[in-house]
Amino acid sequence: MYLMMGIRINNFFRQVDRLLLSKSRLRLAGNWVLMVCALFFLVLFLLFHHQEETVNKFGSWIASIYKDSYAKDRQKAMDWIQSGDLDSAIRMLEANDWQRVQLGDRSYPFKRELFSILCEQLRLPSVTRN
Repeated sequence: MYLMMGIRINNFFRQVDRLLLSKSRLRLAGNWVLMVCALFFLVLFLLFHHQEETVNKFGSWIASIYKDSYAKDRQKAMDWIQSGDLDSAIRMLEANDWQRVQLGDRSYPFKRELFSILCEQLRLPSVTRN
């Protein structure tokens, strides 16, 4: 199976080499690639212009993926705090991902809530840290 795949890849590169041997063929291939890219961006522009609802749904989907990833981390940190493992929650908040969350981000309320709960837990006299 791998031998057949290697032969197919080898044949593909032979065809590409033949295509790139002459200037006119190279120019034709370059123009073709640019034309495909231009058509792609034209279709993308028309989609944004005429299908605002579809674009908004796509944007909301992307934002929900971003927010859900932080929501999962928040739940994990809440579980750690409930079990008394404050160090793991603190390490997670010190990670690069959470350091980049700024005021106004969709996940900032999660970060603020975790800091608030951690402050309350660390203020309790029963919690001693090294």
